[in-house]
Amino acid sequence: MASKPIQIDRVKVRAEVRKLGNEYVADEGCSWQVGVGWARVLPVWFELLSATAAPKDYAERITALLSRHYSYRQAEMLTIARRIATEDQRKALVDSNGG
Repeated sequence: MASKPIQIDRVKVRAEVRKLGNEYVADEGCSWQVGVGWARVLPVWFELLSATAAPKDYAERITALLSRHYSYRQAEMLTIARRIATEDQRKALVDSNGG
C-alpha cells in the first residue's frame, strides 16, 4: 500500500517556531533544507508522471518543478524527462519551451 505524501502546513510551522522564540530557525521553506537528492528522485518521478499524466500536464509539471527546485541542472533533467516520456509528452515538452 502506497503511503500518502506528507503535506506540511508552512503557516502552522512558522507559528510554532515563533511561539518557541527560536531566532535560529529560518522563516522560509526551501528544498535545499530537506536535502533532496534530485538527480536520483526526479527520474523516478518522471516515470510515474509519464505513466499517469496527459502530455500537456506532464510538460507543465516537469518544467515548473525544474524551474523552481532544480534550475541549475534543468537541461540535464529535461533530457532525462524526454527520454522517459511518451511521444506525445515529448512534443508537449518541446511546445512548452522545455525541449
